[in-house]
Amino acid sequence: ALTGISTISLDDIAEAPSSFPSESPTRSNDQVIETYLDTRPSGSYGLVFSVRTPANVSSILLTGMKFLTKTTTTLEYEVYTKLGTHTNSLGLMFQWDLIASGVTTGMGPEVFTSVLSEDSTVITNGIVEEYVGFKPVHVPGNGGQRSFYITVTKKYKAEDGSPIPLLFSYNIKAENDGKAIYEIVEDGPELEIYEGDGVLDYPFPRDKDGTSPYYRRPRGFIGGFEYDKNPCRPTSGFFGWPCPYVVSRPQPTRDPTPRPTPLPTAPSIEETQVSETTTNIPSSSRVATSKATASPISTLNSPVEDESNESVDPIGASTQETSSAEYWGSGRSYKVTLVVSFLCVVWI
Repeated sequence: ALTGISTISLDDIAEAPSSFPSESPTRSNDQVIETYLDTRPSGSYGLVFSVRTPANVSSILLTGMKFLTKTTTTLEYEVYTKLGTHTNSLGLMFQWDLIASGVTTGMGPEVFTSVLSEDSTVITNGIVEEYVGFKPVHVPGNGGQRSFYITVTKKYKAEDGSPIPLLFSYNIKAENDGKAIYEIVEDGPELEIYEGDGVLDYPFPRDKDGTSPYYRRPRGFIGGFEYDKNPCRPTSGFFGWPCPYVVSRPQPTRDPTPRPTPLPTAPSIEETQVSETTTNIPSSSRVATSKATASPISTLNSPVEDESNESVDPIGASTQETSSAEYWGSGRSYKVTLVVSFLCVVWI
């Protein structure tokens, strides 16, 4: 039974959920996919493996790569790639394209070491060596596949004199040990990374029938990729390569164009014609006025005695209407001619 009424503070009231679902946040075109860090990894010179786009996903563009190594000393690496599977191309270098190489410092077994993005030059004992920054490569859409071979070379050694290993993980399923059956190591919305084969020598050893002692399979890539998930924008849902060429329409400006000024621009003083005349004004009119605005330019003729009633145009210019005033004093008349220019503004 209800025995009383108590007050409820606002802090005790949970906000009811909105009746409309929230919009999904927009994902940036620049994405990163990384595999897990195996706490007990294996390792050797290199690894060959494949990546794939999921079904109905557009082609993507890989723009960067990172890997895991045991050492924190200087090392030299190489990255090769080809479209399709790697299973029949082990050791056949003519089927692969070099897309990255370089000399860098390993970040150790707990932090990924990035493949350099820019070309570089290293001089060792007077020998100049050129290296290639990571060249972006595409992965075809709708289940398209691309393979990679990444390796550390024998140029540098670890601190104890042993080879510098590229680390990779053991097979996900124990029953697949020794078999060319590859599970997904990491999958994202646009890219899936599969297990591959550990490579136990350098350079790339040949394996004709899958029985070479220089391979261990399956082994998992420990590293990651940076990629553009929509390199063919504004075209979407495109599974091929290269991207269709589309010229984007220019975007309109956010700020509207200012309205034109309602007042016309007044002509400059130089554009206004000014002429000088002398006219006799009857003595009864001391000052002649005009409704028009007088120009600030005036001419003072003093002293001038004019005994005639004819207009004088000393410079031969056209006669314009002027206003004059006679001032009387000391028995002489002095005329001050005030030249007035009219500025007529016509409103349309």
